[in-house]
Amino acid sequence: MPLPAMLGGRGNGGIEDALALTGHFLQARLAESHAGKPLPPARARLVARLTAPRPASGS
Repeated sequence: MPLPAMLGGRGNGGIEDALALTGHFLQARLAESHAGKPLPPARARLVARLTAPRPASGS
């Protein structure tokens, strides 16, 4: 999994890469093993909202 450019890596620099990376570590290292629960659905909704295509502005 490449590190996003915004975090000093060679990824495409998008928020999608950063969210995928943090999501991986949250799921693999925190959610299941420490809390015993999956990531909350609110995170998935936030990711969807932040990565959704934006409507073109009519300027």
